[in-house]
Amino acid sequence: MGARKLARWPFWVVGILGFLMLANIYWQLTYVSGIELNTHTWEQRGLSFYRDPITGFQFTAIQHNAPVKNGLWGSIPNPRAQKLATPIATYLRSSTNLPLRWDLVQIEGSLSPGAAASILVELLNAHDRGYDLFWPQWSLDHPQQAAIVWPAAQELVEFGQYAKLPALLELALLENSSSQLKAAVGQLVQAALLEVCQQRSEQGNMFEASAAAKVGLQYGDHPDLRKFGYSSQ
Repeated sequence: MGARKLARWPFWVVGILGFLMLANIYWQLTYVSGIELNTHTWEQRGLSFYRDPITGFQFTAIQHNAPVKNGLWGSIPNPRAQKLATPIATYLRSSTNLPLRWDLVQIEGSLSPGAAASILVELLNAHDRGYDLFWPQWSLDHPQQAAIVWPAAQELVEFGQYAKLPALLELALLENSSSQLKAAVGQLVQAALLEVCQQRSEQGNMFEASAAAKVGLQYGDHPDLRKFGYSSQ
């Protein structure tokens, strides 16, 4: 019955309907959304824009924390915008060494596993056996260790060393005393920032190389770090 009624429609009407359906599908494919991370506060925000899925040409400017499209006519408040849990945020330093960046966490629907900042987001979203967030509660239960771990993590994030975060948080779980943890964290951070110094120096970015050396030397003297313009005094 429905097919016979459709067959009675003028050809041009069927053509317009088909065009509108294809246009709607195409427009849905142009919508791109994702998540970014603030390197100072670890706040997350959503991003969205429209681009041609074939050529990659971007039609619109990037919007931040705009409502997420859930169809042609509707949208919902962006669920990706979120603050860092207070028990962790308490230990982050307000003074920083580099200008603020928003690092990409992921693009929704992408085949890639996520950008480097996704490592931090996944770690912060770890749950315990009761399906409560693990690290906020750990920070409440271990304030002395949290005061060592989270500022160090903030410094690694600031210099883009996301890949070192799993090892850092593993130290937080393995070391029994604050003194042992502080020594182990210092070694890890210095080794990571020495890599930053060497990489930035090769790139001609001596500002970041010197900034990384300065941070690393706060954990103790290190002759290789001193080569990049700072002493521990």
